[in-house]
Amino acid sequence: MFPLVLLLASSCALGALPAEAQSFRATTGRNHPEIDWRVAETEHFEIVYPARLSGIEAKAAPIAEESYDALSENLGIAPEEKFTIYLSDQDEVANGFAVPLGGGYTQIWVHVNEFATTWTGRAKWLRKVIAHELAHLFHYRAVESDLGLPGIPLATPSFWTEGLAQYETETWNAQRGDRWLRTAVLADELSYEDGRSIRNGRLRYAVGNSQVRYLAAARGDSTIRKILAHRDTSGIFGLEGYTFRSAFEDVTGEDYETFYEDWRRHVNVYYNSLAGRLPAADSLIADSVAAPLEGTPGRYLYDLQPAPRPKGEADRSPPRGRSTPRGGASTSAADSGRVAVLSVISPTRPLRRLYVLDRETGEAKPVAEGAIKAPVSWSRDGDSLFFARTTRGEHGALVNDLFATNAGGDVGDAERLTHSRRAAAPAPRPGRPDQVAFVGAKGPAANLFLLNRRTGEERRLTAFTGDVQISALTWRPTGGPGVSDTLAFARFTDAGVRDIALLDVGSERVTSITTPRSKGEADRSSPRGERTLRGAPGEDHRVPVFSPDGDRLAYTIFRDDVPNIFIYDLTDGDHRRVTNLAEGATAYGWLAPDSTHPRGRLAAVTAEGKARDRALLLDATHATPDTGNASAPPGFSQWTTARPPQQIPTRIAVDASLVESRRAYSARDNLTHVISGGFPYYAGSRGYGLAAGSVWYEPLGTHAFFGGGGLAVDDPAESFFYGEYRNNQLRPALSLTAKRLPREPQGYGRSGSSFEETTSALQFEADWPVDTWPRPYTETELETEIELADYRPRDTGDLDLAGTGLPPPEEGQELRFELALERKRLPPYARNLVHPLDGHGWRLQLSGAPAVLGTESQFLRLGAAAFQLLPGLFGRHRLYLYGHAQAQTGDPLAQNVLGLRRTDTEDFRLPPFFYLNVPENERVRGYRSYALGNRVAFGTAEYRVPVASGLQTEVLGLARLGATSAALFADGGLVWNGATPTARRLGLGAELKNEVILAGGALRVGHALGVAQPADRLGTYDERGTDYRAYYRVQAAVPF
Repeated sequence: MFPLVLLLASSCALGALPAEAQSFRATTGRNHPEIDWRVAETEHFEIVYPARLSGIEAKAAPIAEESYDALSENLGIAPEEKFTIYLSDQDEVANGFAVPLGGGYTQIWVHVNEFATTWTGRAKWLRKVIAHELAHLFHYRAVESDLGLPGIPLATPSFWTEGLAQYETETWNAQRGDRWLRTAVLADELSYEDGRSIRNGRLRYAVGNSQVRYLAAARGDSTIRKILAHRDTSGIFGLEGYTFRSAFEDVTGEDYETFYEDWRRHVNVYYNSLAGRLPAADSLIADSVAAPLEGTPGRYLYDLQPAPRPKGEADRSPPRGRSTPRGGASTSAADSGRVAVLSVISPTRPLRRLYVLDRETGEAKPVAEGAIKAPVSWSRDGDSLFFARTTRGEHGALVNDLFATNAGGDVGDAERLTHSRRAAAPAPRPGRPDQVAFVGAKGPAANLFLLNRRTGEERRLTAFTGDVQISALTWRPTGGPGVSDTLAFARFTDAGVRDIALLDVGSERVTSITTPRSKGEADRSSPRGERTLRGAPGEDHRVPVFSPDGDRLAYTIFRDDVPNIFIYDLTDGDHRRVTNLAEGATAYGWLAPDSTHPRGRLAAVTAEGKARDRALLLDATHATPDTGNASAPPGFSQWTTARPPQQIPTRIAVDASLVESRRAYSARDNLTHVISGGFPYYAGSRGYGLAAGSVWYEPLGTHAFFGGGGLAVDDPAESFFYGEYRNNQLRPALSLTAKRLPREPQGYGRSGSSFEETTSALQFEADWPVDTWPRPYTETELETEIELADYRPRDTGDLDLAGTGLPPPEEGQELRFELALERKRLPPYARNLVHPLDGHGWRLQLSGAPAVLGTESQFLRLGAAAFQLLPGLFGRHRLYLYGHAQAQTGDPLAQNVLGLRRTDTEDFRLPPFFYLNVPENERVRGYRSYALGNRVAFGTAEYRVPVASGLQTEVLGLARLGATSAALFADGGLVWNGATPTARRLGLGAELKNEVILAGGALRVGHALGVAQPADRLGTYDERGTDYRAYYRVQAAVPF
């Protein structure tokens, strides 16, 4: 209980965790001392940005001020304290967040090319994200109460917070609402908390967005203002509080649950009415227009790319071996029967992988993994695949670079083609295998480039300026062995137009084929002002896909708030609608013609509910009448067009005059108070007293301080304190800790024997992330630590050490150092805490203490550990192997022994971060005695079997029992104190592992219950239990 007292005393549970979780650094895990931060101040904002982005403040300032005016009017508040907007282009992260600490701040990544794929609409990234995050800050300010920071979660449930921000700053559109809500409604899967979809996060935004619009349409915007302004004064001590649900009920006269049911019925009528007027994917299959693409791995599909058939190989498209029909694709483009599939496995295992699917055998071989971005592309010979993937770049930044991998190779074999290039959509050039076209971004503008793989030289193909994004590109097939000179690409122009354009590489002419203009009108989005063809109506066009003969181009359009497929004929300029599905479809590839499909088939993806996608092969000759949007019954669509009284313009002109002053950024001056508090405490035998704590944090993460302590009233000697300062101004993460802490009783000696120890220490840590060998889902870190500590054991007189070999604990000072290098690969999986499916790692550690500064301890200890997870006999069974070797020389403090321990004793790190610190000494389960020496070798093998994803058990609403697995294990240990081992141990047993979920998921702890016996007494039993050991331990499923 005492660690919990100190945890509460420091107030870190409420303050430090949210602060640490909300910064650029918390997302990327890297420090950036190379950035020179500057500040531009306007009437209502401070805009912080890297000096290299000079000029962005003139773009951000008018967006922020326009947003301030609109949000103040709509929400009925006018904050006087200035908000701070932090902008960074260090990483390619399409995100931002708002934090209600201090006066309130938001941090936003800018110049992110891939946002054009993620969202729809004409608003550019800076306009969209600044307005959205400022809406959050206004929302937080509007619901402030006497409860302070701890009251924010009750005041701002996430769906309502995101919905209000979208309503105030955006229109209702596909990617921010309609597409995800429609799919969930039609599948009757409206819950975004059921864990059944990786898109539940998008659904949460869509649900909140729709509900706020529905409320505004039904009751008016004044209702929203009243809900935000409502306060409850019936709380303890007359404190004024705010909770969303009570405010909603008091203002509207109905509880939120009643409103939810009314809204649910309304959107059900709306979407089912639309769907009733449109065909479904099943109807295309029933009409033989489409066929399922069987065997696609993963539930969520992001790209399907048919492989070309190498010259001389038989055409494997069904029926097998039949030649390509007259007028079809050339031999090199014929169907090879293989498809590259980019997919995510499942919500519980959100592992993104690139597979090569053999359509004939159904075998899907993974060839790459990680944060791979669509589109991927094949080499002309079908031997290689090219893709972009997020990786570590210069200064440890998260950037997209280009890779190539052998189509028959293994995961991890990919060759990196670029470094810190911010590149996407690689496409090898037909006829020139050494040339790869790609999208390269610099600042706000993306352009097309041609990379020579032999020389590494680049040729720039376009000269777009301004705020331009390019999301996909593809070469036009030549129909033979010739060199292709035409690229099709999807772009988002500076004017806010999303179109498909063609680039003639020789002349560098750009021609839009989808922008609705009269014939012959100049293409003003092109720097060369070339002529454009008559385009198709619509706003958002993307994913160009050429037919194998190069005469047609398929593309996807978001005309109906869901994606659907069109085909453009390059010979006559006509656009033909292919699909008009209720849940939409996207074409990613085009298979070569065969005997039954004279124009080939489109490899397309459509939603099959929110829980999975479906891959289809769609006849390219199919046409659907373009009858316009389907309509809902009168009175059921008004909410989709609801807008706040004062709207923020979509396009806002640059205005440098709004900047009133500029200066260098001072991290020290921006140190922000998070939370402080104090209260009386009672700690049993340690008496009682007064405890207090405080947390301070700088928004960029450069400085943080958290600490607390207690003054023992009855015995001042029992007083305690803990203070930690963290500094992230340099490349390593540094921390300095001062503490005086009584330690919980620890087992030492025979069963039931223990002692307490008071530790006073000054500790310095430096953690260096190592980015020399970046691999997906893998982290490497160099850890260093120096600690000057004074140890004062207590209550040692009653220790029972007979027969244990343990020396009595001793007082002393120690100057301890530790140096460790660790590398671990652990792919994402919801049950990694108790049953990881894949991973390996190793750790090298050197620690010791020199006899300097009057310290008594002097020793040197070397350790090496490694683990590996291997497939088991069935399904998700796994074999876990772990080994740990240690050697020591010198004279440490008596209680700092080396060997095998008798119990599973864990120490808890005190505030601000709650985690388990397992002692360095291992335990052979089944034994309850010590084995001491100067060298130790330990190994374990566990055969693990998943039992349940959750036990459906909750304790007092505070703790929930989650995933459970069972294991059979064998532990072995050897201990030396000379040339001959002094102890040999082998323990066998079984263990049940379980995950405890605390505080709604904020903290997860793995624990286990098991029984074990020494191998030489396996199966024996006596009533005293001396031949078997039942045990309980708190430990994760991997050692580090």
